[in-house]
Amino acid sequence: MIIYLFILPSNATIRPFLFFNTSNALLRLHVPTTDDLSMRNEIVVSADLSTASIMAAALVRMKERSFLTFPLRDMLNFNCWLATMPAANLNEYGVRVAGTKPASLALQEVAVSISRLELNVKCVSCTSPGFEELAQMLSSPEGIEDATMVANKVSYYLTSLLGGELVETKIDRLLFNAEKQCPHHPNAYDPNFVEPTYKAFEAPDRTVAPLNFLVALLIVGSVLLIIVAFVAVVIKCIVRRRHRRWVKTLDEEEIKNIYSQQVRALQIEKDLSISTKSLATSPVVPLVVRIGMPFIIVCNIGLFLSGHLSLGATVTIKASIAGEELIVGEFFKFSMAYSVSEMWAAGAKSLAVLILIFSGVWPYTKQCVTLVLWFLPARWCSTTRRGKIFLWLDCMAKWSMVDIFVLLCTLAAFRISIESPDGLAFLPDGFYSIDLMVIPLWGLYANMLAQ
Repeated sequence: MIIYLFILPSNATIRPFLFFNTSNALLRLHVPTTDDLSMRNEIVVSADLSTASIMAAALVRMKERSFLTFPLRDMLNFNCWLATMPAANLNEYGVRVAGTKPASLALQEVAVSISRLELNVKCVSCTSPGFEELAQMLSSPEGIEDATMVANKVSYYLTSLLGGELVETKIDRLLFNAEKQCPHHPNAYDPNFVEPTYKAFEAPDRTVAPLNFLVALLIVGSVLLIIVAFVAVVIKCIVRRRHRRWVKTLDEEEIKNIYSQQVRALQIEKDLSISTKSLATSPVVPLVVRIGMPFIIVCNIGLFLSGHLSLGATVTIKASIAGEELIVGEFFKFSMAYSVSEMWAAGAKSLAVLILIFSGVWPYTKQCVTLVLWFLPARWCSTTRRGKIFLWLDCMAKWSMVDIFVLLCTLAAFRISIESPDGLAFLPDGFYSIDLMVIPLWGLYANMLAQ
């Protein structure tokens, strides 16, 4: 490798140009055989880099007296050269204090240009047939041209990272420590110098209190219930006032008739509750329904248990590399019990509590209440109240679909497909691909059947 370094000063800016030539850089890539992966590819990669140029533009500000009185004995001491540049004051984090002078040494621009990059791939022992095709395409003129283009894009991306705050902070720390490591600065020189340890940056606290979301949800729900109750009370008061006005317009005989009708209706309901049997023993209900309904409820509880305790879905990875397929089964597993525990451990406690309530507790509560009302006599729970409870259970049953909704969203979210790019002359079509597929299992089907 031959390196030519030219430094051309322009005002206070130093512009170095770096050219180097290299050839036959040898790299051996070996993928061993394991029990889970029956793939073995041993290849030799040689790179022929004919010409590459690196241009860096740096701003250097030196102390004139330090530069003119620089002793020759420290000519090869890198820290002494850095000590000729004024150092900025650093805070406890090792970062330049706000409001200080600009940096004495700053990397303004870095550019890398590769004129021709030729990659040669030779298979020593390859089980993947795609590497042979890759070797042929890399040797073609079009492959060399595209490889050079990709290398230039990668180098541009890497050099663009050098102008960030991280590099600037590293340079400031080097300048700040330079005088302590330079012998011809007796007032600051320390032969036993140890680089100081700066205070770690404090990451912004983005964590949310474990149950903040749940508390906020309960507050919002409570406010809505209070508003609904207030509206209901207002409406009831208005209806009562109108009813009183209407009663005042009636004579005594009409009031007695209305009162007697109300008493008769209450007595009829009371007699009906005393004489009516439970739904499980009522002769009015068909025998098949009386026997079948408890059986269906118990089977439904069993379906819920099976769905919640079994796996709902698994994530399978299907990859293809150089014409050879690789399948990783059960890369990730989904089940309600496992998901709730993982969410709780990961900090998503609000979501874990919501899923546990609406998909873990509520379905069994609904089934158990239905089963109890099926066998409960009417004298313990009137027919009117029983009918209202059944209507409310039917109305609120939809909330137990939360975990199904989450699993279906997960099915769509985890479906990821990565394909090798088209249009590159050095890369065969379909050289690599990765598919993440979510496969539904019995847990999901059992839960959906139960719902």
